[in-house]
Amino acid sequence: MTTERLQSVHSVLQETDERLKAGQAAGAKLWLSGFAALDKALLGGFRSGELVLLGGGQGLGKTTFALQVMRNLTATGHSAVYFSFDHDNNTLIERLIAMEAAEIAGPIAVPLKSVREAFEARYRREPTMEGRLADTEGGVEAVQELREHGRRLHLHRSKSSDTDVEAMRQVIVKIREDTGQTPFVVVDSLQKVHFDGPELLSENDRVTFVVQ
Repeated sequence: MTTERLQSVHSVLQETDERLKAGQAAGAKLWLSGFAALDKALLGGFRSGELVLLGGGQGLGKTTFALQVMRNLTATGHSAVYFSFDHDNNTLIERLIAMEAAEIAGPIAVPLKSVREAFEARYRREPTMEGRLADTEGGVEAVQELREHGRRLHLHRSKSSDTDVEAMRQVIVKIREDTGQTPFVVVDSLQKVHFDGPELLSENDRVTFVVQ
């Protein structure tokens, strides 16, 4: 019933006092993106319970930006999960390695093209990514860094045929049980989340349903 979500300001303040007395944070959990200008625009960073929509045309870097934010979060001890409807896990890992290498070696870091070649060169004898990237700038260190903080960064290969809101909730609950942390969540993209509602709903209506 909708009345179950009704709460007076007085009771909210009482709950707040109880949390503060117990030494707990009373407000939303805060995640810093790692980009000072963005965190300032978001009044401190991303907050639990809030939705931030990232829009833009194809190829403008939305996926790369989202991965960078998640990389920054997991590198500082947070947990995160990426629901990807457009890219497989290897594609995302390739970008993460190139991204991490750039953090380490700057403009001379191994480019994404070379990272992809390391994944695809079946004829080479090196059995590990460190071996295949041994002659590159930042490549080995990038893989090693990802092996460490990558334990907290989860990738979910999502499908419009079956990955609905409930499926995502179950994944988030499992990560919380396994890590003890509520993860930062990225969905790429909301339009492709499985939906069992009326077929005639517009794309905007479908996105509204998923968001709610």
